[in-house]
Amino acid sequence: MANRVYPDNVPNANVPLGYDGSDFRAPRQDGYGVAKVRGEPGLGYSDRLAIKVINLNIPAGDSSQDSSAVPAGEVWVITRSAVMYTGTSPTYIDLRIQVGDDYFIVLRQKSPGAGVYYYCDAPLILKEGDLMRFFIKGGTLNDNIYVYYVGYIMKVEQTY
Repeated sequence: MANRVYPDNVPNANVPLGYDGSDFRAPRQDGYGVAKVRGEPGLGYSDRLAIKVINLNIPAGDSSQDSSAVPAGEVWVITRSAVMYTGTSPTYIDLRIQVGDDYFIVLRQKSPGAGVYYYCDAPLILKEGDLMRFFIKGGTLNDNIYVYYVGYIMKVEQTY
């Protein structure tokens, strides 16, 4: 199989490996062993990422709003996230990276102030199938949420 990694052909330490469910494989490389993304050496910018999630009528209680999932062949780098809740203050709000059934909280604000933006400026790297989730604990019926994600997309060229 193409680019299958065996003990005698481990790529240099600068080449990332991808797992296809059964084997680790190296992405397509140029003649110098450098990983290629969209035919260019190295990992880099393909397009800007700007996602807006607005819900002006949230349900009462616990709820969440999801971004779309990262499609095959892409990696998303979110460089800034902003969230705002308007209405009666819920117990807390979370901004999470959702990976299958697991999640990782990147921002939590207890009793958020109405109309106040909360920011996450850490770079968040999402791979195929991952998504961003805004979670509300104890929301009030018909309150509003505003969630924004900005960053960039990298196209990843795989050979397996």
